Amino acid sequence: MYVIVFVVFISSIFWMSCRKKEKIISESSAKVEFSTDTVMFDTIFTTVGSSTRKLMVYNPHDETINISNIYLAGGSQSLYQINIDGYSTTQIRDVKILAKDSLYIFIKVRIDPLNSNNPLLVCDSLMFETNGNYQNIKLVAFGQDAHYFTPNTPADKPWYHPVEGVWHNDKPYLIYGYAAIDSAATLTIEAGCQIFFHKGGTLLVYTDGTLQVEGTADEKVVFRQDRTEPFYKDLPGQWNGILIYEGAVNNVINHAVIKNAVLGIQCDGSVNENPTLTLSNTEIKNMSVGGIGANGSSIVAENVLVSKCVEYAIALNGGQYQFLQTTVANQYSSTSTPSLIATNYFMDIINNEYVYVTYTPTTIFFGNSIVYGNSADELITDYSGDGDFTWYFQNSLLRSTKNLTDADHFVDCFNEDPKYINFAENDFHLDSLSPAIQRGFDFGVFSDIEGTPRRIPTDLGVYQSNWYRK
Repeated sequence: MYVIVFVVFISSIFWMSCRKKEKIISESSAKVEFSTDTVMFDTIFTTVGSSTRKLMVYNPHDETINISNIYLAGGSQSLYQINIDGYSTTQIRDVKILAKDSLYIFIKVRIDPLNSNNPLLVCDSLMFETNGNYQNIKLVAFGQDAHYFTPNTPADKPWYHPVEGVWHNDKPYLIYGYAAIDSAATLTIEAGCQIFFHKGGTLLVYTDGTLQVEGTADEKVVFRQDRTEPFYKDLPGQWNGILIYEGAVNNVINHAVIKNAVLGIQCDGSVNENPTLTLSNTEIKNMSVGGIGANGSSIVAENVLVSKCVEYAIALNGGQYQFLQTTVANQYSSTSTPSLIATNYFMDIINNEYVYVTYTPTTIFFGNSIVYGNSADELITDYSGDGDFTWYFQNSLLRSTKNLTDADHFVDCFNEDPKYINFAENDFHLDSLSPAIQRGFDFGVFSDIEGTPRRIPTDLGVYQSNWYRK
């Protein structure tokens, strides 16, 4: 018996001495590879939702690799969990993968779609730290029941999704990437629709495409970001905005709210017998760049409120523009750019070079409007001598250092504090002492942005007050 024990003991020593020590690759260039760069949970959650996806992690090297840290960027607050070898967590350290081998990671998300604080799109990242390298896998899950438009076609436009037809007010719409109205296509959005955009989301209207937004005073169409937590409520720059390309036709936006984007509406090109965009009863606010931008285009607008834009509120650069009963209230303290910019030229790319293009004739008209903000001069006009440029303001309150008695550009215009109900709280209804009450001309705009009938003489701006002066 002792002989047998002695032989086993000697054999075990011999085996351990002969076994090669496991070698772990440590070069800084050594990384792992993945089965995908994005894990998409495409289930539409109509009740409390839970879904699991798997991710494959590969070691392409001839030696064992050690992943020193795998963790969710959202940490303990993440709605996701990872499962490796039956262990469910939000972080795990020192995970080894043998040479030319692979690892399964199961990723689970649990969302209550009835929780109003959940965003429509729940995103996180799964982080990998290996030999000083940081790699990440995007995690994307839908958090509420909605119509989803995800970027999947065509292959050469990976962020592009064509849209057309009629969007009904049955549940929200979520845009992830670029939703594009193609040539000869029309998208009609019915009253009460809620359109949500993920970060970087954009609504495009291509040449010969048409956008028809049919909101009402009681059921506005809302374009906004997909994050619904209180922190994001008034945060600008969370999606890109609405881009109307040169050649788009017969676009109409009525009774809409466009908020928290980079640029609310960009409208380019195509002046003809019909305006490129007819815009009415619409509020545009909380933009990281501007509210409305237009280059060589045509816009007819009434009852439009533009507020809280970090740079300009409205920039009209060459073309034909008419704005009636407009309120521009740009009160960002950091804003140094004037709220309203009017020129007869714009910058374009020709032969891969930026060039200035003069548009002639250019006509810009504002009536019964208010343009007011923090700067001493909220109106800038610039003229290229190569073209015909007419700009004109009538019956308007303008914060400007320009000569408002210059009859070539101003009729019945004045510079006074409009006395809003609460400028700081974004309530731009007129106080009873407002000088904008009953200072308007009859341009045929019969109701205000809220559907309140206007009387003659009407008040300036988008709101008709209940105050009356004899």
